[in-house]
Amino acid sequence: MQLMTSMRREGIQQGKEAVIVRLLSRRFGVISPEITGCLDLLSSDELDQLTDNLLDFTSLADLEAWLSRHQSN
Repeated sequence: MQLMTSMRREGIQQGKEAVIVRLLSRRFGVISPEITGCLDLLSSDELDQLTDNLLDFTSLADLEAWLSRHQSN
């Protein structure tokens, strides 16, 4: 049962990341592999925070700044 819970959490994490990439791509165009790599490193809570903030971004520079602030946490 623990394996299923872990797999479920991982699936939810991947789903959150996929939605974020889709929204960012829709807003800014192609998202670089470097940025998607940074998204891979975020926790579920950080992905939730990013979702709350991404609509305030006016450029990819805003996203990159947000990611740099959250990579060290």
